[in-house]
Amino acid sequence: MGGSRGEGAVPGGRPVLHRFNGDEEYGLDTAVVRLIRSYDGDADAGVTVWFEARADPDAARRCEDTADMGAAPSAEVGVAMTAAGRTSTGWSGVRS
Repeated sequence: MGGSRGEGAVPGGRPVLHRFNGDEEYGLDTAVVRLIRSYDGDADAGVTVWFEARADPDAARRCEDTADMGAAPSAEVGVAMTAAGRTSTGWSGVRS
């Protein structure tokens, strides 16, 4: 896809937003993985693996229409695992 990109250095390991008018690339600011044990009265209730990632707004190559906005995407995802091995996911979305 075509599209003009704003200036900016983007290191390896980067989030990329594939937009209708081109790709936006961001440097990674933070990435966190947490393991959260469930305490709902059941010792074998399970755990949730929680992933968080936030892009660095200062290390970005943006499309022309968003070059001056200074926004950066972030995402959070939780995967709940019961003691029996069943999983479910929680998605809090992508923010910019």
